[in-house]
Amino acid sequence: MESTTVAAGTDHYVGETGLLTARVSADGPTPGRVQFYIDGESYEDPVPLVDGHAELVVTGLAAGTYEVTAEYLPDAGGPLPSTSEPATFTVSQAPAPPCEPTPPAEPTPTPTLTATPTPTPSPREPCAPTLPPTGAVSAPPIAISTASIGIGLLLTLATRRRHGGRARQAQPLTST
Repeated sequence: MESTTVAAGTDHYVGETGLLTARVSADGPTPGRVQFYIDGESYEDPVPLVDGHAELVVTGLAAGTYEVTAEYLPDAGGPLPSTSEPATFTVSQAPAPPCEPTPPAEPTPTPTLTATPTPTPSPREPCAPTLPPTGAVSAPPIAISTASIGIGLLLTLATRRRHGGRARQAQPLTST
């Protein structure tokens, strides 16, 4: 009696585990084991068939695309051996974990006139240091009311009128 074997491998990331699977079918029971091959080389020892299915965890492969085949090794009295067509699976380099968002900087109590980029540590790696935009200066907002601007303007105009429209040189204050 003839048998048919179908193999598959799961895509996974470097450092994670993948799974090789095989299904053997025939007109009757399929006692025996399955030998898995990755890129033509046997991988691990043959595994037993359970209800026509075999599985094997795969670990430690470098990033790349691989071909898996499965060979059915029947027990005495089982159907004829068979080998699957190659199936491909991919082991990918794991993507970098996302960086934690950096909380906004607290305003300083006095204006700062120089911008000093300070790297912000993050619990996840690798993350690039967070730098302020080019030319950014961190300073607290300055509150100026329109009333104080208006008063200053009125004083300037009044002083000019008193001195014939010319700006007067400031005189030192003397105590009396």
